[in-house]
Amino acid sequence: MTAMTDDTRLVPSQRITGAAAVLPSAHEVVCAVWGTSVEASGGPDAREILVHLHDLAELYAAQIHAEEHQLPRPEAYEFASGRDYLTGRIDSILLTRLSDLAENDRQDLVTLYEELAAMAARTQRACRKHLGTADPAVHEQWTRLAELRDLYADRVTTLVSVPPWLADVIEGPW
Repeated sequence: MTAMTDDTRLVPSQRITGAAAVLPSAHEVVCAVWGTSVEASGGPDAREILVHLHDLAELYAAQIHAEEHQLPRPEAYEFASGRDYLTGRIDSILLTRLSDLAENDRQDLVTLYEELAAMAARTQRACRKHLGTADPAVHEQWTRLAELRDLYADRVTTLVSVPPWLADVIEGPW
């Protein structure tokens, strides 16, 4: 998994038709990875992405739980296989429903979804471990989850609302 940073925020070269119906909102994504029930405001594709995100967060949580309690961990290939399946399903939805989305933009979204799922699992773990304390580890996890949520919100906003005239300026001759 490649870490997303502010430096990797790529601005797509054009507004993506239909993105608003396919991409869940940042709030919906955080609810899904946190395990909170939420109704997707988009269409069935957004709901399917949310289901896969929830399952991805559960996969990361199970791995963390097994490590924490020294339980037999799923084999690395089983975790990787599950992760690859879920991220592949999300990628397939994006590829099928948002065919205008550039490959690097699609991969950035899939990576960001995976990071959100993993961070939610780590944040929940930190909250349970340090319940009732003002531990800096909990604050750090929450901060990183909020940063990823904001990054996702920015990416979706850009994909949904870059006007055509700005796309030419962004692309530019440079």
